[in-house]
Amino acid sequence: MPAPRALQDVLTAITANAPAWPLCGATVHQAGAGFRLPTDQAVQQTYWQPNARGKIHALVADCDAVDPITRVLQGHAPAPNAVVWNMNNDHGHALYLLSEPVGRGGRSSARAVEYAEAVWDSIDQALQADLHYTRLLSRGPLAPGHLLEIVRPELYDLHELARALRLPQRTQQPSRAQRQAASAADSRNRALFDSVRQLAYAHAHLTDLARYALLERHAQTFNQALAQEHPRGALSASELRSVVGSVNRWTGRNQGSLRPRLAGAVDRSRQHSRERQSAAPAAVQRARQADAGRMTAERRAEQTRQALRAGVAQLQSQGAPVTAAALVAVTRLPIRTVYDHSDVWNV
Repeated sequence: MPAPRALQDVLTAITANAPAWPLCGATVHQAGAGFRLPTDQAVQQTYWQPNARGKIHALVADCDAVDPITRVLQGHAPAPNAVVWNMNNDHGHALYLLSEPVGRGGRSSARAVEYAEAVWDSIDQALQADLHYTRLLSRGPLAPGHLLEIVRPELYDLHELARALRLPQRTQQPSRAQRQAASAADSRNRALFDSVRQLAYAHAHLTDLARYALLERHAQTFNQALAQEHPRGALSASELRSVVGSVNRWTGRNQGSLRPRLAGAVDRSRQHSRERQSAAPAAVQRARQADAGRMTAERRAEQTRQALRAGVAQLQSQGAPVTAAALVAVTRLPIRTVYDHSDVWNV
C-alpha cells in the first residue's frame, strides 16, 4: 500500500489541472450529454473529464483488454503514476501525469500539442490500450466500486516520458488517428447514435413528433460537448439530422410491446457480418415466414378484440345500446371487422 502522503499527492496532481466543473456522470452518455459537477464531486462519479479544454496534463490509456502493470513489468512501458481499477471487472485506466501541462487551442503551440499527442500515442502502443478510446472521459478515481492504485508518485516531464517510450522510433509509425480511421468508423457518430438510441428507447411511448423534438434537443446538447471537448470538434448539422431521424423512425415503427420471437431465431442485425451464419434453405425460410405471418395475424386479432371489448364497456357505461354501428363509431374499426368478431359483443 502506498503511503497516505503519496496517495494524497497523486490525487492532488490529478485534480489540480482538471476543469473546475468537469463533465461527469454515472454513465458515458450522461457525462457526454453535458452533466457537470465541481471537481471534488466529479472524481466520485463513475466517469469524469480529467483534462480541461485548453490543456493536457493527464495522459490516460484505456486498458480494458490488458493489464497495464503486467506490460510495465515486462518492460514494454514506463510505470504510470496511477491506475484506476474497476473492481467489478478488473478493467483499468492508466494515468500518466505531467508536471507541466501542455496548452492546446487558442495561441498554444501546434508543435507542442502534436508532440504531446505523439507521446500519448506511444503510451497506447506500449500498453496495447484501446485505440477507440476518445480521450475525453476517464474512470473516476474516487468512484464507488473503483480503486486508485499509486504506482509512481513522481510526476513526469514530457521529455522524460518521451525518452522512456523511445519516441523518435515510434513517430515513424501510423498516427493514432490514422489507425482509428483504418480500423473503425468515426467514434463521434457512434457515441451520438448510442446516446440518442438509449433516450429514444426510454421515450418510445411518445408521439413521433414529440420524440423527435426531444431527441433533437439531446443531440444538440451532445454536439455542444463534442465541440468543446472532442479533438475533432462537433458533427455537422446534416449528420445530427441523419442520426436523429434514423433513430426516431426506427423507434416509431417498433414502439409497441416487445414482439414475440420464433424459437431458435437469431437477430442477424445484431451480428457482425463476419459472424453471421449462411442463410437458411428456402424451405426453412418459407416455413419461418409462415409462422411469423400467423403470429402477426393472431396478435392483430387480439388487439382488435381488445378494442371491441373496450368499446363495449364504453357504450355500457354510457347506457347506450351495443350495436355494430355504435361500435364502428366508437372504435373506428371497419364494419366487416366488427361483424367478424361478433362473438365479443353480440352475446
